[in-house]
Amino acid sequence: MKNQKFDVENSPKSFAYVLENDTGNIRCNRCGSVVLKEPSTEKYPYQCMSCDENMFDIETHEGVYHTDEEFDELCCNVRDLLLLDD
Repeated sequence: MKNQKFDVENSPKSFAYVLENDTGNIRCNRCGSVVLKEPSTEKYPYQCMSCDENMFDIETHEGVYHTDEEFDELCCNVRDLLLLDD
């Protein structure tokens, strides 16, 4: 799904989920993508939508704030994985 532009009008729940759980600069140690806060469990405080995996604190690090392109990709991944708008 790389280079696909996210359409907020067609996926408003996915967009809202990303906005609510965005960490901005907390990144996955494995792939380097910005992770989201995991709202449904305290055991795994983060979720990497690129790796499709919940993560412990030690599996993440503080990095640079995500770019607009990374935010767009994050929204696309949430849309495709969580199916909130179906």
